[in-house]
Amino acid sequence: MTKWQSLAEDLGEDDALVDLTDDQVEAMVDVLALIIHADETVAPIEVAGFNHLVFNMPWTKGRRERLEDAVKGAASRAREAGADEEARQEIAHAASPRLGGAPVRERVFRMAATLAGVDLEVNAAEVRALSWLAEALEIDADSARSIVERAEGGETRRE
Repeated sequence: MTKWQSLAEDLGEDDALVDLTDDQVEAMVDVLALIIHADETVAPIEVAGFNHLVFNMPWTKGRRERLEDAVKGAASRAREAGADEEARQEIAHAASPRLGGAPVRERVFRMAATLAGVDLEVNAAEVRALSWLAEALEIDADSARSIVERAEGGETRRE
């Protein structure tokens, strides 16, 4: 089983994520879209991982139409932000309070870290994005580092 499949299984049954509101799910989509666009190239495997999480988790069932709109909007905002790290950070900071409490923010960060490594490499742009994302989601540095290390599927370039 891949790390992504394992994470999806764990999160599919996670009590902290069972009763997510539409706004929380949309904020999660915003965060995940930022990560897959972090290096301004979106690999097919990143899209597959993103879609698996967003459209197939138990807590997103029955929200397909709303999710499709959320994904289009999140992808558009992430693309528009482009290489502007400040604009990306603004999106992350806006999503953070919408996610709710620390347990949900930590799970979303875990999803983002795993998504960054789904193509077996966490590149320098993704490392930077995860760093400011952890700050925006109020994940302490040691916990964030541990989550990223566990999520990595291959090399991490920190250039």
